[in-house]
Amino acid sequence: MIRIFNVFIPASVIALLVSEIALIYFCYIVASFFSLDVDAQIFFFYDNGFLRVTIVVAGLMIGIYLHDLYTQFRIKSRILLIQQLCLIVGLTFLTQALLSYLKLAEWTLPKWQMIYGSALTLMLLPAWRLLYAAIIFRALGLERLLFLGSSSSSREIAAYLADHPESGLACV
Repeated sequence: MIRIFNVFIPASVIALLVSEIALIYFCYIVASFFSLDVDAQIFFFYDNGFLRVTIVVAGLMIGIYLHDLYTQFRIKSRILLIQQLCLIVGLTFLTQALLSYLKLAEWTLPKWQMIYGSALTLMLLPAWRLLYAAIIFRALGLERLLFLGSSSSSREIAAYLADHPESGLACV
């Protein structure tokens, strides 16, 4: 665990955070090479491209944090994960639209770069999350649970936990 501001944060959470930031930057940078009319290097170095992408990445990371996607590594529902990420990307689109409406064009990404980058993010981020969860799941293993007694309710709970390994619990 790493201690930041007197709060202990697991190293696995920090690794996930840093890897997702890098992945989202990668998605929007790759999208700029396919969607911009000008050279992407000119966009990034002379047209505040890094600042624009940073605003989008910050919006996505705040949304991911506010949806509590850093508290649980075990993915219980892939559909729910994709729905949450779609909602977060949609809110980032709305933020970009608000910045555009407020005539802050130097802070907004071009339309097609935002669309391509977001589509790429929606494809790669859930896949990365699932892969990362599987890696952490193997590294940390299952938390073992001991039932005392053999009542019917404890047998039902044990059968349910055996059918749902994503809960992270194994019956001893």
